[in-house]
Amino acid sequence: MEVKRFLKDHDLILTRADKGNSITILRREQYVDKMNDFLQINSEDVGSFEVIEDPSVIHNEEIKDLVSEFNQLSQTPWFYENMNPKPPELYGLVKLHKPDQKIRPVVSCSGTGTEKVAKKALELFNSWVPFHSEYSIKNREGIIEKLKNTSLASGKHTLVSVDVSSLFPSINMNKLKNILEELIFSKMSDKIKAQFLLNLIYSCLDWNYFRFNGIVYKQKKGLAIGSPLSPLLAEVYMNHLEKIHIFNGNSTSIKSVKFYVRYIDDTFLIFQGSQRQIDNFLKFLNTIDPDIKFTHEIERDGKLNFLDLTISLDKDNKAQFQIYRKDSFTDCVIPRDSNHPWPYKLAAFRSMVHRLKSVPLSEHSFNAEVHMIKTIARNNGYNPNIVENLIRTFDRKQINEAFQGHLKPFPEELRYRRVVYLNKSSLCIKNQLLELGIKPAFYTNTTISKLNNSKLSNRELTSESGIYRMKCGGKDGETCNGEYVGQSGRKVSVREGEHLGKYRSILKRKEKMNECIETIAVCEELGLSQQTKEIALNNMRSLKIEITDLEGKSAFAKHLYRAGHEYEGEFDLVHKLDQKGMGMV
Repeated sequence: MEVKRFLKDHDLILTRADKGNSITILRREQYVDKMNDFLQINSEDVGSFEVIEDPSVIHNEEIKDLVSEFNQLSQTPWFYENMNPKPPELYGLVKLHKPDQKIRPVVSCSGTGTEKVAKKALELFNSWVPFHSEYSIKNREGIIEKLKNTSLASGKHTLVSVDVSSLFPSINMNKLKNILEELIFSKMSDKIKAQFLLNLIYSCLDWNYFRFNGIVYKQKKGLAIGSPLSPLLAEVYMNHLEKIHIFNGNSTSIKSVKFYVRYIDDTFLIFQGSQRQIDNFLKFLNTIDPDIKFTHEIERDGKLNFLDLTISLDKDNKAQFQIYRKDSFTDCVIPRDSNHPWPYKLAAFRSMVHRLKSVPLSEHSFNAEVHMIKTIARNNGYNPNIVENLIRTFDRKQINEAFQGHLKPFPEELRYRRVVYLNKSSLCIKNQLLELGIKPAFYTNTTISKLNNSKLSNRELTSESGIYRMKCGGKDGETCNGEYVGQSGRKVSVREGEHLGKYRSILKRKEKMNECIETIAVCEELGLSQQTKEIALNNMRSLKIEITDLEGKSAFAKHLYRAGHEYEGEFDLVHKLDQKGMGMV
């Protein structure tokens, strides 16, 4: 809280750096200028963005229609509820590794209807459409395996990496829709489901909007950076370019490409040919699609960096590997004295050991990497011997799996639940929860990410969902300590209005009850008809029941009414909650 207060008091923004496990702190004005530069440049030069009214409520109604349509098609219902629709938020990661230190824009869809539709579309696409991208790899293991199984002829070969500049924002939406329509209808026999899947994806593409600093923008071109669906759609687009244009195109220099794999927008190639053939092929790539621009890097000293590997060819044209870390790399992991479960602290080192043992390294490279991992451990307060222990554990596990097969997974009935980690005593309940069929996933609230304040929504706090507090104003100068604390998934201002609405309704009924009392008194005083008196008595009974019912719906209204106090508008948001499981922000 002290750090948060310091950031707020000094008008500072804390955000992650684009590369490396590090953070950046800069003046709010400087951060906003960088973000506005991105929005302005793209709006003027490319026409990518336009300012619009917040369409979240309208979009939410369309999502409900899609949910209803899906539930008619499927036996497995899709549950969707978003009581407080809001747009995705744009924020920026500072490119510390670049001289101009511009920002990389990211759209956070977390907790929005956009995210839920994108995840459902991704789930259905993977389930319904048998799609395979021939030249794509999922990780470093993919390129290692392919290179190990590739035989290169003798002679000079050149390593080249090709990168697509700003792939997601560059994809042409009309072309993508045509590609998707052809792909989905050709792969799915159920045309009704195929059309529904297309409509679901189109909803994500057409409702591509976000908010920054209180202004809502529509992204007219390209895929949203941050949407769960964007990587798949980019893969479909790139796969189409490769199949239709690159490997069935008009370039004769494709014959000199002896190896080709791609990881999202980064491609690794091995050429056997002249420099002129290489140049011709690279020029050809930039004629395929006017929206897609390729840049390239050619090996230096026989080596080329790709993903987290440095790749070279030996004298027999066999691939050799080293571990590669970018210049922006920092050796920050969870420190030894941090308040986290021990397995979480070891997670980064386990990952490094897994890479160490998975990449075929020379003895020299292996020892150098072990030394690097030990240095990282030492710099973060750990005994370097934990690295050797983890290596031995990894080796034992490999041997056991070779003889006994993989370890059995947890039973299907085991449920995972997030549990706040306070200290070592939190681990005492782990075994007790396991006996109940619950596997705890520990987390802490004291993390750097909790200090990240780069999402500048400028939204009124009363427009958020969350835990709110209403204070009684007392009466005639009399102070009342009464307050009501509640939680709502809708805008908390709506809930405030409902409490006051109940209170006003009670007062109106109280006025009518007073009128009934006066009527009864007049009837008794003047000896008027018994029927008029009975009607007034019945009305009183009904009004009293209505007041009791209203009091049951609002404890705050009940307090104001029975104490004869007033509400003076003392209302505040105690904790903001997101729509993603109504978790605390």
